[in-house]
Amino acid sequence: MARQIRLNREAVNRSNEYAVADSIHSINKFSFDVFSTLATDNQLADIYTRAVNGESLNPTEATRFAQFVHLYLTYVEYVDEVQHLELGYEVEDTVNVFDGSASLIRKYLRTEAGATWWETDAPSLYLEHTIQKVNRVLEDG
Repeated sequence: MARQIRLNREAVNRSNEYAVADSIHSINKFSFDVFSTLATDNQLADIYTRAVNGESLNPTEATRFAQFVHLYLTYVEYVDEVQHLELGYEVEDTVNVFDGSASLIRKYLRTEAGATWWETDAPSLYLEHTIQKVNRVLEDG
C-alpha cells in the first residue's frame, strides 16, 4: 500500500512538472507569435515604427497597429490569468506580467492609434480586471 501511494505521488509530481513546462512553452509560443509579425511583415514593421514615433497613420494603418496592440494585450491578459491561477508559475517567484510589460503598454497605448483604440474598442475585448490593470499602468507612468 505504501509503495502504491509513493508511486501515485511520483506520478502526480511528474504530471505537475509537465504542466509547468507546457504552460511555459505555451506562453513563450504566444509571445513569439505576437512579435514575429513585426519581424516578418515589413509593412506592419513600418506602421509600428511610425506609430511609436508619433507619426500619423491612415485609418487602415491605425487599424493594423491597433490589432497588433490587441494581440499583445491578449498575450498579457493570458499570462496574467496563468499567473493568477498559478498554472505553471509560483506567483511569488514571478514578476507580475503587468509590471514587466508596463513600459510597452504605455508605449503602445500612448500612440494616437493605440489611445483611440483603447478608448473605443478595447473595453469590450478584455476582462474587467484587465482593463483596470492596464488603466493603472497608464496612470502610473
